[in-house]
This record gives sequence, C-alpha cells and structure tokens, in this order.
Amino acid sequence: MVYNIYMKKIGILGGTFDPIHNGHIYLAKTAMEKCSLSKVVFLPLGIPPHKNAPIADAHTRYELIKKCIKDIPDFCLCDIEIKKQNITYTVDTLRDIKLLYPDWDIYYIIGTDSLFDLEKWKNINEIFKMCSFICMSRPGEDFKYQESFAKELENKYKGNIIVIPTMGKNISSTTIRSSPSNELDHLVPVQITEQVRKIYAKEENIINRQELLERLKPLISEERFKHTLSTEKTAVELAQIHGCDKDKASLAALLHDCAKRISKNPEEFCKEHNLSSYLHDYDDYPLPVLHAPMGAHLAKEEFGVTDPEVLSAITWHTSGKPNMSLMDKIIYLADYTEPGRYSTPQLEEVRSLSKTNLDKAMVKALEYSIERIKSKGNPVHYTTLNAYKYMKEQTKE
Repeated sequence: MVYNIYMKKIGILGGTFDPIHNGHIYLAKTAMEKCSLSKVVFLPLGIPPHKNAPIADAHTRYELIKKCIKDIPDFCLCDIEIKKQNITYTVDTLRDIKLLYPDWDIYYIIGTDSLFDLEKWKNINEIFKMCSFICMSRPGEDFKYQESFAKELENKYKGNIIVIPTMGKNISSTTIRSSPSNELDHLVPVQITEQVRKIYAKEENIINRQELLERLKPLISEERFKHTLSTEKTAVELAQIHGCDKDKASLAALLHDCAKRISKNPEEFCKEHNLSSYLHDYDDYPLPVLHAPMGAHLAKEEFGVTDPEVLSAITWHTSGKPNMSLMDKIIYLADYTEPGRYSTPQLEEVRSLSKTNLDKAMVKALEYSIERIKSKGNPVHYTTLNAYKYMKEQTKE
C-alpha cells in the first residue's frame, strides 16, 4: 500500500461489541494518540464470520456504542455492516469504507489474536493493499515476538502492521457476558452499566459434576470417557501445582472431548446438537482438530458453560496456539500426559516437565506432536506451528 503524507488517517475499530466496554474505548484512544489518527470509526458487525451469533441484536449494540462515544471528540459510529443481512468479511467492509472515505489512509485496529489469524482472513492480499493494521498488544503478552511475527507478515504481503503495547487490565466482552451482575462496575462505561446488567450479566452458575458426567457419558465412547476422567485427574493435579483454579481445570478437562464424535460425520453431529451455524467457521480445520473448537461451542450450548478461560482451554487443547493462558497449557498437557496414554520416552519427558515447567513441557509436547503428524504424512495445522514457534521463543535462554 502506498501512503500519502497529506492524507488524513482514519482508524477502524470493528467487532460485534457484544457489549462495548471500557477496553474498547481505551484501545481506540490509544490507537488515535500513538498513530496520530484524525478519527476512529466504531464499526459493529451484523453477522460475524468467525464468532458465535451476538447475544444482543444489532440495533441494541449500535445504541450502546452511540451512548458511550457521543461525547468523545473524533469518535464516530458507522452502521453499514449491521444493515447487511448476510455474513460480513473484513475485505468487504474495507471496500465499503474506501467508498465512504476515498481520500483517507485506513488503519484497521485489531488485537493480537487477530494478528496470529490474519493469514486465515478472506482475501488477505487485497486487505493489505487497502489498509494498514494497528495491533494492540495486551499487558503481559510477548511484545517482541508479536513485533517479529508482524514483520514477517509485512515482508510476505508487502503491508504495514504497527504493534502498540497497552497498559491496564484486560477486559473482554466474553468476560462481561459471564460476569455476575455485581462485578460490572468499572468494566463498562457508566452510561450503559444498568442496561448491560439487564441484557448480559448472569449470576454464577456452578455446574454439578455428577450431573455433568451423566449428560456427558452418552456423547462419547466408553474408552473416551475413561480418558476424560484420567485427563480431569491430571488437570486438577497440574492446577494445584501451578496455582490455577482447580474447579475450572476440572470442568475444562471433563468437557475437552465432548464433541469427539464429530470426526465421524461433522454435518450429522452438528445438526443433532444445533451447531450447524458454527461449522463453516472451521473449513480449514482437519477432523482431528475440529472436535476442539466445536467442543467449546457444545460446552456452551448444551452444558451452559460461559467462563472464557474454560472455553478457551477446550478450544485449543488439540492444536495449541501462540500466547496460551495457564489454563490452556494445563488442559493441553493433561490431555497429552494422562496416565492412560501409551508410555514412550518422549511422553515421560513431557510428563516430568509438566510438573516443574509448563512452558518447557509445551515446547516438547508440540515438537513431538508435529513430528508424529508429519510421520503419518498429514499436514500440521498452522495454529500448531505458530504455537510451537511462539513457545520456542518464550523458552529461549
């Protein structure tokens, strides 16, 4: 993309905003300040291609954003996406934005999860020609690795990515949707707190383990059920060793393979469990990996799980991903090392490391997984390769 120093710069902050929160406002202000943007446009999506359907309808989300930004200079709101009745892709959005702002340089604001997924976006080559990216690095993340990863993408696609470190507490819309109603203060702007409380907030819902097991057992084979119980035991042990929430680890482990039967017939499984609307999001996922993200959807839809840590751990327990959380690593390694697994020197090495150093255990587990997949002549999913590269950087001495 060619840049004109005389053109104004506009930032685009797209998303479902389900709901908008203080983190969105902070990111928009930081991007504007650090990149000298003249304006930031909030662009709520109607039907996003890679996320669950929003809880609140498009009009409600639009009005909540409007209330939050109406008194902030140079923040504006655009409704072109929520008016569409079909699935929205970023490349289509940018074409529309180009028509609305033909004389502006466009900067698309994203988070680090999107940075690592950029190559999966539809028509990414065209996207890099239409805009620059501003990637907001969360507190505690590996900023240097993100910069290095961004540089690789810049060279590959001849684009421009600016990675900016941010400060303060991490806030996500998922966290707000799963928070008890008395914990919303300071998470969302005061103008909309009560409205958000009525729409989204839930009281804590503790899932009874015995009831969960009774509902889970018919979904998986007897052998898989034994593996699940063994994985749970290992996950709870690792959680205790590494200071992680044992109840959440137990829940994530129990449900990590709840969608395992999807590998036999994805369409039939998704139809049976009302998951068909999610299936198209994972077109490039091989069957051995597909059960993990679909398992997270099933955990949410059928078991009522809303905790973002638990859902993330289920999603990534097979492929891994860059910048995994403590819970993500524990469930990945518990699944990998549970006592029912056939013992090998490599497995014993990972099992031993998992009790002392999760990051080193992850490096070895990912390394051996990649070797095993390649030895069978199968392609390695890109998230696994990125996870391995990230963990290698993290453990470099």
